[in-house]
Amino acid sequence: MFKKLLLTLVALITLVSVAAMQDAGPRVEITGINASDLPTITVTANVFDSLGQPVRGLTAADFSLVGDIANLGTIVDVANITDDDLSFSVVLVIDTSSSMADLPFLAAQEAARVFVNSIGPNDPVAIYDFDTDVRLVQDFTTDKTALLSAIDSLTLGGKTALYGAGLEGVIKASESGSPRRALILLSDGSEYGGVSGVARGDALQEARERGVPVYTIGLGYGADRTYLMELAEGTNAQFFESPTPEELLGIYQGLADTLRSQYVITLQADLPADGTEYDLGLQVTTSEGTATAGGVLRAPIPVPIVRLPEIPEPIAETTNVEATVLADDPIASAEASIDGVNAGIFEEPPYSVPVDPLALAPGEHTLTFSATDENGDTGSASVDFEVAALPSQITLTTNLDVASEEVDEPLVVTVDVVGQTPVASATHSVDGGAPQEFTGDLPYILNIDPQLSSPGEHTLAVTVTNEGGQTSSAELSYTVAALPPTFGIANLEEGQVVDEPLTAQVLIFGSQTLTADVVALVDGREVVNVQDVVTADIPINPLAFAPGTVTLEVTATDGNGQSSTLSLDFEVAALAPDIIIEGLQPGETLDENRTITVGADSQTPITSVTVTLDGEEIEMPAEAPFSADLDVLAVPPGDHILSVEVETESGQSATVDVPFVIAPGPAQTATAQAQPTATRTLAPTNTARPTITPTPDTEATETQEAGLVIAMGETQQAAEAQATADAQVIAMMTNESVNATQAMATLNAEATSDAQATAAAQSTAQAQAANEQATANARATSTANVASDMATATAQAELEEQATSTAIVVFITETAEAQTTANAQAAIDSQMTADARATRNAARTATAEAEATEAAATQAALDEQATVDAEGSSTAAAEIAQVPTEVTEEATEEPAEVAPTESATPVEQETEEAATPGDEAVTRTPAATPPDVSTLTAEVVQESPPASSDVVPIVVIIAALIAVLLVVYFVLRGGRRGGV
Repeated sequence: MFKKLLLTLVALITLVSVAAMQDAGPRVEITGINASDLPTITVTANVFDSLGQPVRGLTAADFSLVGDIANLGTIVDVANITDDDLSFSVVLVIDTSSSMADLPFLAAQEAARVFVNSIGPNDPVAIYDFDTDVRLVQDFTTDKTALLSAIDSLTLGGKTALYGAGLEGVIKASESGSPRRALILLSDGSEYGGVSGVARGDALQEARERGVPVYTIGLGYGADRTYLMELAEGTNAQFFESPTPEELLGIYQGLADTLRSQYVITLQADLPADGTEYDLGLQVTTSEGTATAGGVLRAPIPVPIVRLPEIPEPIAETTNVEATVLADDPIASAEASIDGVNAGIFEEPPYSVPVDPLALAPGEHTLTFSATDENGDTGSASVDFEVAALPSQITLTTNLDVASEEVDEPLVVTVDVVGQTPVASATHSVDGGAPQEFTGDLPYILNIDPQLSSPGEHTLAVTVTNEGGQTSSAELSYTVAALPPTFGIANLEEGQVVDEPLTAQVLIFGSQTLTADVVALVDGREVVNVQDVVTADIPINPLAFAPGTVTLEVTATDGNGQSSTLSLDFEVAALAPDIIIEGLQPGETLDENRTITVGADSQTPITSVTVTLDGEEIEMPAEAPFSADLDVLAVPPGDHILSVEVETESGQSATVDVPFVIAPGPAQTATAQAQPTATRTLAPTNTARPTITPTPDTEATETQEAGLVIAMGETQQAAEAQATADAQVIAMMTNESVNATQAMATLNAEATSDAQATAAAQSTAQAQAANEQATANARATSTANVASDMATATAQAELEEQATSTAIVVFITETAEAQTTANAQAAIDSQMTADARATRNAARTATAEAEATEAAATQAALDEQATVDAEGSSTAAAEIAQVPTEVTEEATEEPAEVAPTESATPVEQETEEAATPGDEAVTRTPAATPPDVSTLTAEVVQESPPASSDVVPIVVIIAALIAVLLVVYFVLRGGRRGGV
């Protein structure tokens, strides 16, 4: 029952459809429009009657144009492919991806075979298959056996490159060489992940430009229906859906019939080849009536067309101008220019041309854009625009990330300026300070040394004015870290061999407080410590160091408490000692005794000192201090040379000759007459050299004090000069770059001048002191001579008793003084022994003289003179008794060194060999009269040495001598009385 109802329904529908078609009349379909050969246009169309059957035998009189194209074109020819036996080119594109497996693939192959067998013998066909790739299986041919063989060879696999398949098919169809061409595309899927490598709309655009109709077939429900429909309708073709593989045979058969029954209408239309699209209406009239169909006519673009938009005026900021290029053939290259100057080269769209007003002068300009296709055809377009007057644009770039880090190394700022007109002036300033002009060419480079900036925030400002009168500015903020000062050491290098005194110089290169405190250590000993300076001198005397490697370490500390240290090692050469002789100056004239002290500036301790006087070696202590007394009475008047040789522990030695003159004096003259060949030698001492202090002289003291004041004043002036030099260098570093060599040269010159001034002052003071010393010595000598003359006048009568008494008194006095000196100066033991021997010889000589005088004088004169002498002796004894007390009082302050007493009358000299084995012979001239009390306090020593254990033997010897002398005295006295 249900089956009968269904058949009845189908019959009714068929009757209604036939009636509707009979009422509808003829139907026309436009299947393709090809305008690639303007002004010739080819339109393909199918005409059907009311029953859907193709209408044949129509001519040009049966067709007409309507719509936009009616007044622009004319139909010049109409032909029917079948009736006129025209050829038609077709490209078959078949999906062979994995999704087509089994029945869909087999059905597609069978449908393709049906199509090939249904076309005419002169219709060329090309075959493509596609999966992940698109492949040409068979190029255009009319050989149906080859075509069927190609269809049978198709295989499955891979993904679906749908977009690429459509594009390749369109391009191939356009290359057929026939204006009657079409593409039939079959697929069951959609583009897989962009494997095609082309855009979705590329095939449609290419088909419209080339006039290729694309018939599309969607197999199954997984096909990309939208893409296939857009591609077909956009090219005036048809889209077919085939839910099942069985329907493919009918679709391909129908396409073959449609293509074979088409009319080819040729038009002539004078249209611009600019890609403009027109509505094309085609009207046909048959025996059943009139039918109309419409399509889109797109004018071809054989030469690229460039279109530029209007540019707003005037341009005050960078503007991008988009160029549109229309072309049927691919664009090979495109470029833009402004006023003939290249403004960009492009390989593919988008064609965006930046127009920067800062790079152009104010006023009118022209932008030109040109494009060239693969065929070498070039199209171009131009547009005029105006640029406003603008300030320059400033760009500041740095070598450091100042936004996140403190500046602890030199900051390099690059200043780049871009503007319409050249820079007229450019300045920079820091923290609002005085602007400074940039010099040189762009880009400007600015170096900011953090050593010359205070720690903390700072702002760099740059201002630029261009020739157009426009001014612009830019700022850069940065933070300076607290840094130690930087400095260098000049005039002394690492590893340098130092063999003479030099002055190393410290130069502060960079300090955030401009100046710094400098401390220098040489082998750990501090040699320099100065404050608030930019330079400092470090004296290096190689004699102060043992030969070998010495380390100099310099530390500079700025006002912020930041410090830095540099050290270097230098080599000290092995040098001969620099001999220092005190107590005798070259060319000096001596008229009194001197203590000569020998020392040396040496790298290692002195091991021996050899002294010769006029070629004869003088005994010197074996150990320091090396000093000896020079007795001027023991050396003949005239010129002499004192030679000193010093050897050091390191084996180095040096020799110095000191010429001097002995002035003739009364005592020397008398001694010379009595003994012309007599000589004197230096008496070595084992104690520290006492400072020779002359009898106080008010005038000399005032002169010395004045010299000291002058020297101190000039030293203060030198210090002030050094401070002034430092201030000058600080000013130089503040205002401009510091040249280290110039600064050090300036300081050297000033230091040399200061040193000369100081040396002159010291020389003046020393000369004054020497003059005062000479005056004091002369006064002491005069006093001694007066005392000697008085003593000589006193000794006339009763010489035996008086001479003996006087010798005892002198002996006792000198013995007391020697004991006091021994307690103060334990190191002069050998000298004391020698003095004691000399005193004993003097007593013997005095006794002999007294006996000679007694024989020649009368008893009466002796008695008269004895009375006078007794009175004088009492007075002298009282004065002499007071001398030890005064000497002792002075010795408690400074132990005295008693000058030797000269004889009042010429006597013969006596040489006595030392009792101790190894002692050298000592030549002495014993005194004949007691010394003047005033000469006993001529000199004092500066420091009392500890008491020596040698004092006890000396006291015993003295006591024994006193006892012997007393016995001799009483024996002689008794003998004379007995004789009388």
